[in-house]
Amino acid sequence: MIILKGKEGNGKDTLGQIITRMIGSKYTHYTDKQGEVLGKFNSSAKEKLLITLNEGTDIDAMTYVEPMKHFFCARQISIKGECDKPYMANNYARGIMNSNNVRPIQVTDTNRRFFVVRTRDTYLGNKE
Repeated sequence: MIILKGKEGNGKDTLGQIITRMIGSKYTHYTDKQGEVLGKFNSSAKEKLLITLNEGTDIDAMTYVEPMKHFFCARQISIKGECDKPYMANNYARGIMNSNNVRPIQVTDTNRRFFVVRTRDTYLGNKE
């Protein structure tokens, strides 16, 4: 999972937007609610290739770090909608997290799942 952290307005969403344009919105999911993907009901993660978690917070990092590790490495995941029975599905999803927080997720010395990138602190403006 790629984690982009930096100041507000410096283009962290751009990578996810480019990938979404390349593969189509049918295969991507963008949310600021990590529970939509990593919580009890996760049908929004079904058949996705890219999941972008926006605005990761310290609380999200503590709550969802272990489910996140499992989700983005598992070959199969349990999918459950609010009124559906859970079922197993192949998991091809990879993740990007965007955050303005200094520490959007706990990364240990033995980490092998998260790649943290600090973006430039300068605001580049809206350049196409």
